[in-house]
Amino acid sequence: MSAKAANNRQLQATGVAIASNIVVQILSRGFTFVLGAITLKYLRSSTLLGIINVRLALLYSTLQFLSREPFRRACIGELAKSDNKRSSRIVNTIWLGLLLSCALSVPLTYVWQLNSPSAEDLAGTETHDYHIAVLLTTAAVLIEMFAEPCFIYAQAKAISDHNPKVEVTSVTVKCVLTAIVTFLESAQYQSGQSSFILGKMASCQLVASIVSVIYSYTRLCSKACLSPLNFMPRIQSRKDSDDETKLLYRNLDRESLKLSASFVSQTFLKQLLTEGERYIMTFFNVISLSEQGIYDVVNNLGSLAARLVFKPIEDSGYTLFSQSVSRAETLDIRKFYRVQENLMLLLKSMLLLGLIVLTFGYNFVPLIVIYGGDKLNNPLAFKLMRLQLFYTPLLAVNGIAECFTFASMSSKEIRLHNYCMVMFSFLYLATIYTTQSTLGSVSFILANSLIMLARIIFSYKRISAYFAKHDYELRILDALPSLTTTISLSGVFVFLRVSQHYLLDMLQPISVTFGVILGGWCLVFITHVIMCHEEALVNFSSRLFKSKSSAKSE
Repeated sequence: MSAKAANNRQLQATGVAIASNIVVQILSRGFTFVLGAITLKYLRSSTLLGIINVRLALLYSTLQFLSREPFRRACIGELAKSDNKRSSRIVNTIWLGLLLSCALSVPLTYVWQLNSPSAEDLAGTETHDYHIAVLLTTAAVLIEMFAEPCFIYAQAKAISDHNPKVEVTSVTVKCVLTAIVTFLESAQYQSGQSSFILGKMASCQLVASIVSVIYSYTRLCSKACLSPLNFMPRIQSRKDSDDETKLLYRNLDRESLKLSASFVSQTFLKQLLTEGERYIMTFFNVISLSEQGIYDVVNNLGSLAARLVFKPIEDSGYTLFSQSVSRAETLDIRKFYRVQENLMLLLKSMLLLGLIVLTFGYNFVPLIVIYGGDKLNNPLAFKLMRLQLFYTPLLAVNGIAECFTFASMSSKEIRLHNYCMVMFSFLYLATIYTTQSTLGSVSFILANSLIMLARIIFSYKRISAYFAKHDYELRILDALPSLTTTISLSGVFVFLRVSQHYLLDMLQPISVTFGVILGGWCLVFITHVIMCHEEALVNFSSRLFKSKSSAKSE
């Protein structure tokens, strides 16, 4: 197979994965969006939102991310390039994630239960209810870890529709159950009676995790014609193998294990930077639980684009780079050209998406009142939302830049990168410490923006060094939008800003309707400009998605 054919095949798999993931994210986040509106309407408690969406959600994301991310980063690329004999050892390595999650669950559960909300904050429920919710949240993550071999196998073998369908099934189950619990328990909670609502909501996540594991194994085994035993750990004795090494190394893939170990500390630091504001809110109580609930709603709305579009592209981009970039070997010049082209065009697409979100989102911020009601109808909520949107383009660019960086770094380079992450963590904490007293909640967004900018600069230097090491010049200007596109986006931003400031009252139904129509025409205009002046990006998108239809026709 030629280099060009191989590249087109990888792009085809990437395009299908991106399309499937975006559809799933829209469906799953749509359910979550509706669930948030139901919670805001029926519970009418910002404090409860702070406990559920900040404290318990932070425990869930911390344990989940620290347990699975190192093995996903290390094993997807290795499994994609492995033979059958090595694949079984990689599967055994993946199961170490479950052991890691068990080890982490004990101290994390203890810390979260030790840091219980006050009795005043828990009005309408009890401390015992919170402790049960913590245990159920931990159990949900441990159960989800049983499906990790299926996730990594499907990602490595380009079974593009498996993981998105599993995710949307899990989210659907969770959202439906949570909506039912919220509706049934809201009256009892608001009356001040002990309803154990936290434990019941956490149990919804537990049920969703069980469903996702069962569905993941059932669907993947059926689609790939495999037995569940193919994903189970297999211990190979010395009689069954010619390998004279110790039992541990004979049954584990050394390269994947070494990479996973390198990613562990980096994953911890990345989680600290990603969820830093929630850790500070949870353990230092710089703002009340009620304020935490409002901040979380605004933050989730502001990062909606990142979750709907950016995350699927990042996941598929990492799979593409891990298959096309070598951590050690030197690539030939033609393959290197393809790698750089894919990287620059993915960076450009993410930057354009981020700028489009900023251009239109900034001017339609008052519409969040429709979602959150009176809780979000205040200048602080509008200010936080607009600042969050300025953070979006940084988030978009960093995602793809780090995907390439992680796919190309060796174990030694990953360890060096960890030291930089430590410095970023100190910078993050210092920024919040020095600005929180004067800026309040704004300090969290400011710190996130500074850290994201620092991470982008580091990734740029690392990518440049990688290309220089292979005697190839990085053409970073290829990742920037054309001058015409930049001027068009700026013009639309100013036009919408002026029109809404002088002509439209976005809190009036007629003005909202007219404003949305006007925004729609502006979006059509921007799309037309991109189609006409970003020819390379349009061709790249065509190769991503048209190859899918051509493959079907054949």
